[in-house]
Amino acid sequence: MQLRITSLDIIRGLAICAVLFVNMQYMTPVPSDTHNFTNVDKVIESIYSIVIRGKFISVFTILFGIGIGIFIDNAKFKERPPYKLMFRRLIFLFVVGIPCMILGMPFLQYAFVGFFVMFATKIKKPWVILAISFIPLIFSLINLIIHNGNTPSMTLTLFFLMLFGLYLSESKIIYNLKRHYYFLYTTLLIACIPVIICLTLYYTGTISGKLAHGLAEPFQAIGYLMILFLVFQSSFMKKVFTPFEKIGKMAFTNFILQGLLIIITLRIFGYLTPKVGIFVSIIIIVINVLLSHYWLKHFKQGPLEKLWRKWTYKNVTQSKTQSAQHTVKI
Repeated sequence: MQLRITSLDIIRGLAICAVLFVNMQYMTPVPSDTHNFTNVDKVIESIYSIVIRGKFISVFTILFGIGIGIFIDNAKFKERPPYKLMFRRLIFLFVVGIPCMILGMPFLQYAFVGFFVMFATKIKKPWVILAISFIPLIFSLINLIIHNGNTPSMTLTLFFLMLFGLYLSESKIIYNLKRHYYFLYTTLLIACIPVIICLTLYYTGTISGKLAHGLAEPFQAIGYLMILFLVFQSSFMKKVFTPFEKIGKMAFTNFILQGLLIIITLRIFGYLTPKVGIFVSIIIIVINVLLSHYWLKHFKQGPLEKLWRKWTYKNVTQSKTQSAQHTVKI
């Protein structure tokens, strides 16, 4: 029997759905003026900027780092070549990521950063991985301050977030969150401090909005993740958000499907105001839920996930001396 961490699937599904709302506006052709924006549209734009934009894709990035750790642990348990398989997995993501750049998806960057991050699993002490993760974070924050938030160091931030995710995996925290409530609450508290400081500096006019958002973004994402981990310790909450679990299990397929549906929508209707964009995004999410539920009812994996797995494990067999009983699926 193969185990699966349900909360990871739910959070992954929620993250890509939250990103959809931002992508709907990001990919929309900007009109020459926005005089037709209502007050509601302006409020929606502000909420996107403060609550969603950049934050949930960062949550997804942390989950990607967790996934690297789980994948390599599984490969080692099955006596398969972990780094060879991970390299093949990332090559597939790199190739798919090239055309997906048109859709604004960061798969190409994930593959590049993931290639270096996977070797951090060779570090025996997880706290060292956590310590190393702060090096790119510090350089990223310094770069933001120097350029007043105008040139964010996306690659450096990706390194930090993936390494943090890898730490959660390698420290085994992710496998038993109920035993690590102290870590979750402490991390949430620590993450809130820089976010509060940045918001305070912004609203007092000390720093620009771009700089405030750039500095707070990775910490805000970590805070979101800790909150979601705590929320989904409840069986009731897991049941309520079951539809997002299906989306999360087919995250790769759904992510690309969302991008294609956005392009089709914009080709037909052109510019969408933020208010209209919300309704269209909800319709796309419903489509994701229905298709994911139907597909997983008949198949074990999403179509792109199956193709990804087939490429990764081509001509690689599991050791006959090992059982997959305790394997954690990602």
